[in-house]
Amino acid sequence: MWKRRLSWLIIIIAAAFLYLFCNESVTLTLLLVCLLSPVVSAAVLLFSSKKVRVRFDSAEVNEENIRFKIVIDNSGIMPTSEIEIPVACTNLRTGETDSVTINGSAMSKKDRAVFIETSGRHAGRYELTADNAVVMDPLRLWSKKVPVDQKLSLTVMPKVFEMRLSVTNSAASMFDSDQFSRSRKGIEPGEVRNIREYVPGDPIKNIHWKLSEKTDRLLVKDLELPVTDQIITVLDTFTDGSITAEEMDAIASVYVSVMLALLTEGLEFSAGWIDPESSRPVIKRIRTESDFIAASGQFLAVPAMYQDAAVDLLGRELPEKRFAHIIMAGSQIPDDINTLANGGQVTLLLCGGESSMTASEGAEIIGFGEDSFEDDLAEIEV
Repeated sequence: MWKRRLSWLIIIIAAAFLYLFCNESVTLTLLLVCLLSPVVSAAVLLFSSKKVRVRFDSAEVNEENIRFKIVIDNSGIMPTSEIEIPVACTNLRTGETDSVTINGSAMSKKDRAVFIETSGRHAGRYELTADNAVVMDPLRLWSKKVPVDQKLSLTVMPKVFEMRLSVTNSAASMFDSDQFSRSRKGIEPGEVRNIREYVPGDPIKNIHWKLSEKTDRLLVKDLELPVTDQIITVLDTFTDGSITAEEMDAIASVYVSVMLALLTEGLEFSAGWIDPESSRPVIKRIRTESDFIAASGQFLAVPAMYQDAAVDLLGRELPEKRFAHIIMAGSQIPDDINTLANGGQVTLLLCGGESSMTASEGAEIIGFGEDSFEDDLAEIEV
């Protein structure tokens, strides 16, 4: 814009010199026109921009891209000459951003719709933002900022594949109202799992005094550790920085497919992830497909983090919350996966990893490939 102003200043100076050397009515008229034109153009801008508003209207996704509709609303009597709207479309999950400047105009007392298209090839929560729109005067010498009313968001779901979920007898036994851990001892009296001989380090309060007196051996009670929920699916976004957008898509596909398979089996469960704004854990109860859809708009906005989100979610932040079975999808093995279970079973669906059992009871790793996850995880057990 400064180049246009400089050019116009040169024109005014040239007209002034022409008038000085040729003092005639024609040159005077030319000088006045050159002087008044920027003033008139600024006045047009002032009046035309007063009633202009820009709003994000809607968004839709198809197989190839995302299409956003932006409406320029001019409720005034004077048309605008030109409006520039610099917008950015960001995939909150992958961090990819497309920036584009929209040029348009608006007639008086009318709305005008403009459209932009951006690639939606990766799953995630897409957010369209614009700080301000800019209205230009007819000579493009001046500008005025116009606020944009709102942001616009759209969730692009990952590829969903059919997963045959087999509920084992041991897992099915968890679904009663009184559930207990299968791999950690408890601390509450009255929930006796086993009676055995005392070994150094056992709590004195767990000694079974009556039975010890009868058998002449010091016996202790192993107590059950109750769990407070059956299944939780965890989206682990921890990364060492090497994860690609394609791998993130594969993890997202596995995560949502597990959730939908659980719903198909008629199982209620919880879903957990880390909120990127507050860095606090989020746990949502999933009972219906509507619950799943509402949650997907949140967990698909979580970017890759350089912290172990799963440990934060279940280890430090919620030590009092225990689950019978934790199904986790991610690309890294948590440092303390067995402690993370807090008494429950753990199934880690690991992108790029190999299937194995961890050293401690109850933690299983099932690996899948970036391009082969549909075959690798066609059937799993919980």
